[in-house]
Amino acid sequence: MRCIGVLAVLSGIGGSLAAQGPQAGDLSRRVWVREMTGNGRYNQGVKGTLEGTAGDTLFVRPGNGAPVFAVTPQEGRKILFYNGRRASVGRGMLIGTGVGVLGGAILGFATGSDCSGGEWLCFDRGTMAAAGGVTLGAAGLVVGLIAGAMSSHEVWTSEQPVSVRPVAGPAGHGMGVGVSIRF
Repeated sequence: MRCIGVLAVLSGIGGSLAAQGPQAGDLSRRVWVREMTGNGRYNQGVKGTLEGTAGDTLFVRPGNGAPVFAVTPQEGRKILFYNGRRASVGRGMLIGTGVGVLGGAILGFATGSDCSGGEWLCFDRGTMAAAGGVTLGAAGLVVGLIAGAMSSHEVWTSEQPVSVRPVAGPAGHGMGVGVSIRF
């Protein structure tokens, strides 16, 4: 008896689910269609906006003003969805640190002395290369962090994000309550 009650509740909610139908928010979303070439890499593809869907077919309007074309999933085709812009902080830090360490090590090695005499204060090439690498590496890290925070890149994902939200609206004899799942 308990299973029948659960089944009745779930069947009532199921009528209000909007799982894979085109949502108003999905239309005009940026998409990127790429095809695999003979060498196993993906080409530059076509970037455009989503104009509509029908089953598993997407209708895309290219960004260059060309007519709308249909895209279906198939082997060797990648459909990516625009997911916003993100700062390139990590990449900037890695590049800045690498350039700083390498430049500092080269500069330190070039300015180091040959400590064969009896000088009171002498830094050999290895010590200067290490000190230069650490010093300029730290400076490169800071510069890369700032440069990466000021620059950004587009983020594309191969799947649309899943969106779950409650839905309430008029039903046959009163108010219907359910959940909208979009994926």
